[in-house]
Amino acid sequence: MGRTTDWWSYGGDAQRTGWEKNEQKFTKDDVKDFRLLWKMKLDNSQKGPGALMAPVIVGNLIGSRGFKELAIIAGSSNRLWAIDSDLARMYWHKDFGAPKKSGNRGSCRAGLTAMPTLSAPVVFHFPTTPARPSSTARKAPAGESQAAMMKRVFSPKPAYLVSSDGMLHRLNVDDGSDLEAPLAFLPANAQAHSLNVTQDAIYTSTSEGCGGSPNAVWGIDLSAAPPKVSSFVSRGAGFVGLGGAALGNDATVYAQTGAGKFDPDAHEYGNAVLALTPKDLQLKQYFAFPESASSGKTLDMNATTPLVFAYKGLDLVVAAGRDGRLYLLDSSALGGADHKTPLYQTPLISTGGIWGSLSSWQDIGGVRYVLAAVWGPLSSELKVPVTNGDAPNGSIVAFKVEEQDGKPVLTAAWASEDMQSPAPPVIAQGVVFALANGEYIRRIRKSRGSVRVEERPKNGTHAVLYALDAATGKQMYSTGDQVALPGSLTGLSIANGRLYFATTDNTMNVFGKYLQTEP
Repeated sequence: MGRTTDWWSYGGDAQRTGWEKNEQKFTKDDVKDFRLLWKMKLDNSQKGPGALMAPVIVGNLIGSRGFKELAIIAGSSNRLWAIDSDLARMYWHKDFGAPKKSGNRGSCRAGLTAMPTLSAPVVFHFPTTPARPSSTARKAPAGESQAAMMKRVFSPKPAYLVSSDGMLHRLNVDDGSDLEAPLAFLPANAQAHSLNVTQDAIYTSTSEGCGGSPNAVWGIDLSAAPPKVSSFVSRGAGFVGLGGAALGNDATVYAQTGAGKFDPDAHEYGNAVLALTPKDLQLKQYFAFPESASSGKTLDMNATTPLVFAYKGLDLVVAAGRDGRLYLLDSSALGGADHKTPLYQTPLISTGGIWGSLSSWQDIGGVRYVLAAVWGPLSSELKVPVTNGDAPNGSIVAFKVEEQDGKPVLTAAWASEDMQSPAPPVIAQGVVFALANGEYIRRIRKSRGSVRVEERPKNGTHAVLYALDAATGKQMYSTGDQVALPGSLTGLSIANGRLYFATTDNTMNVFGKYLQTEP
């Protein structure tokens, strides 16, 4: 049935691509037969958007109870669950204590807000493509004995989690126990985004000034004794994105800020993409979105994470502007000499905005695609050669990375059928899986000079999972009316023939290929 894989962090990797390259449990022909495998409602006291997160997946745990595939799920009420994915049974759960009220108003909430991560995978050899291996993966130490290597590989994998008191936990995935004493990482009740990890450092970002925390990118160097916490503070503008910070293949930390003033001399970095050094988080480069990207009709959706991928020996970065465009950046000169010049910017995609994060994959012919989850109708400025019907509410839009005049550009390839509030898609086996969360109503909030967009589900709406042909966007499968409630706005996870997503009632829904055991 093929080897098992982990979905070890948001987007499946440190670059936040959403691409499961090693999926072997299903083929493209199997997708039409996908079905509901199981669902489980979890005891999370808070409900609504963001209350239950998409899981990280341990593909093959060799643990105290045999071989297991675990879905590890975090809830806003400061709880963590490990579910045996094959048997749909609780494996263990852990309660980190009732969250203390933060005293904040607006979008701040008490509780756990950051999607956990597993440790970065161990890499023992490097493929010929991409052009260089990712330094965010754990590499086998030089001269390591075979016995030591095997012991490390088959020992329980740690999972990292930040509880609402700001403590970083390193947990044994076999039983949820702390492998070492928790470490002070963030201020309590900070609004943290998904964790990201290299072999020796953990990163996250914070926004909204929740819990009195500054808006910052945070890192903790686990190789230091004792572990050292660093931060890069942006006065005013918060850091945004469902996936938090993305890591380059050289471990550079990329983060995007929301609406705010941009004045580096005053340490104000609103409406920008920042490149920070690993561990100590010093500013390397920045790209300031053009004024048009902050003065148009599209308001800050508080929801985009930069995307990174290797391309012809360098890292390219793609970011979504508040003006509804995508910006393609060269990691070696993020915004050019003036910090404002991208390699390329797309025409206006939608005034409704681009939500969550971006996704990317590469086909067997070497063509690189970038995918965006668009809320609202497509702009007439964007010429899409392949469409799949009118999409007044939202859609997935795919772009190809092509060359023009010796430089990479993003060329529109296809747009999906209509979707209500789509999440960033995930990709495997030439199939794009997209979750329409259901219809969400936006409310604009103004506080302390900043503008925020908050979403709440409309009564009677429900989530729909779609499978699309990655070359054309044509529908291959849909869950239709099988899911009764809206999606939780925390994204999708995929591993080993299964798709996972949460709904607003704290139910984890799992669809995919039914794997029947041979007699």
